[in-house]
Amino acid sequence: MEARPVESLGSKGKTNNEDKARVEISISGMSCASCAVRVENALKDIPGVTSAAVNFATERATVEYNPARVSLADIHQAVRNAGYDVISEGEDKATITDLEKIEREREIRDLKLRLSISIVLTAFIFVGSMREWLPWIPRVLSDRVVLFLLTTPVQFWAGWRFYRGAYAAARHGTLDMNALVVIGTTSAYLYSVVATFA
Repeated sequence: MEARPVESLGSKGKTNNEDKARVEISISGMSCASCAVRVENALKDIPGVTSAAVNFATERATVEYNPARVSLADIHQAVRNAGYDVISEGEDKATITDLEKIEREREIRDLKLRLSISIVLTAFIFVGSMREWLPWIPRVLSDRVVLFLLTTPVQFWAGWRFYRGAYAAARHGTLDMNALVVIGTTSAYLYSVVATFA
């Protein structure tokens, strides 16, 4: 999606006299520094790319490449294959900034929605699990099936961001903080399910 040429270097390669170009790409979906490293390595693995630097804080990648050997579409595809998205394509700087702002706002809204619903569901789960000490709680809230139905969306819907990140990392043979969260919470969830229904 975004491919904004920063500048044409117009310089010749030291050994093959090939022209170089530089492009700046805005990337979404990175959740930690290891994500940036993964994208950077994916870009460097492209034949024709001479250098790539990914800044996790700004979510941007600067790629120096030989246009005769690799296209912008190839660069975009490498980012997508690494499990991330490119925000915009072929737009001017002002438009790119607007698109980035829209994307950030959309992501924040989504996170707030998931957090809000999770807080409500978790409050019911907590209260339902405390009936021994809070006998006035409706019996239905302490029913194991009800607790299971309340817990499952918190684990998999609210936590989907972690599963997606862990899957992207696993596809490339690595583990990151998403994988740690997924392994820990899924183990606890599955143990609780077995203990509840076995």
